[in-house]
Amino acid sequence: MSPGELLNAAEVLLRPALDAGLGDRPAILSDDQVVTYAELDAEACRFGNACVDLGIRAQDRVLMVLHDRPYFFSVYLGAMKVGAVPIAFTLRASAHDLEFAIVDSGCRMLLIDREYVPLYEQVAAGIDDPPQVIVCDADVAGYAGLGSVMAAQSDALEPRLMDPDAMAFWMYTSGTTGTPKGAVHRQSGVAAGKHFLADVLGLGAGDRIFCSSKLFFAFSIGHCLFGALRLGMTTILFNGWPNAEAVAGVVDRYRPDALFSVPTLYRSLLAEGLADNEAFRSVRYFVAAGEKLSDVVFDRWREATGRPITEGIGATENAFLFLANRPGDELVGSCGRPIPGTEVRLVADDGTPVTDADTPGVLWVQSPSVAAEY
Repeated sequence: MSPGELLNAAEVLLRPALDAGLGDRPAILSDDQVVTYAELDAEACRFGNACVDLGIRAQDRVLMVLHDRPYFFSVYLGAMKVGAVPIAFTLRASAHDLEFAIVDSGCRMLLIDREYVPLYEQVAAGIDDPPQVIVCDADVAGYAGLGSVMAAQSDALEPRLMDPDAMAFWMYTSGTTGTPKGAVHRQSGVAAGKHFLADVLGLGAGDRIFCSSKLFFAFSIGHCLFGALRLGMTTILFNGWPNAEAVAGVVDRYRPDALFSVPTLYRSLLAEGLADNEAFRSVRYFVAAGEKLSDVVFDRWREATGRPITEGIGATENAFLFLANRPGDELVGSCGRPIPGTEVRLVADDGTPVTDADTPGVLWVQSPSVAAEY
């Protein structure tokens, strides 16, 4: 990809696998459903065509409050194909949160599962310019259904080529330090998702990845949608809320090559005696982020499974991990070293580099995937 070359984020993600002849390989495993790369591309094209028919234009925002099901990938990529901007929003949203996101993003379309229709109805009357609403998992009176809007659509679509700096997707911050902010990510940023998976972990086509965090989190969507698809990998989706028993069940059934989770869940798997299951010994890489990994959990996990946990740190503003330990060279309590393609500096308040241990500073990150703005 040359600097300034027009591109389409969905094509950046899907085209490598399709051009490599991997169309019949599974892109998604979910319950009893297998979705191949060719099927995913076709479904994305159908939704993209539906967007065009519904008047969605390039750079229009498409807000999504959807569970982790295969159609999440289809609509996300389909919106991207026509140059629209998907926004995966928290499934923990209140009615007020949903209203905020609709108004703040100025979205022209809202994709929701049936469970969230009542939340929307609580606030719909107060929204001056309401979006088109499509319910994705059921037929609900008064609303369009995803199946119906896609039913007659073609599975072929010429992707809209965009400026590399044009918006590709938004991610909302958690709001722990104030009102959530929409981090605006560019078309050119999606390709960076491959670096941690391929360059650090050595994963590639045919390998399976599972993240216990839901897809609306950057940790999950960045690596399980952007990174995995770019490399021709298979993403395992789990539709429920994760707990130790559920995660152990997914690992036992699907045998992922890489498990991404948070230290709290690793600790729960240990406490409930589930980490000793033989299935966990078949996992090649365990990755943790989101909170500090303790020495105790690190040591006990390696004892139980025979493999260490690789700790890293990322941010909504970067979409992917930007620091991570290296497999076989983990330093417990450290976030590791910069991911290839990323520059990281720790600086004092006056902008000078911090070089002494145990000295606080501000972390500066430069990467192609850093958000352009809020």
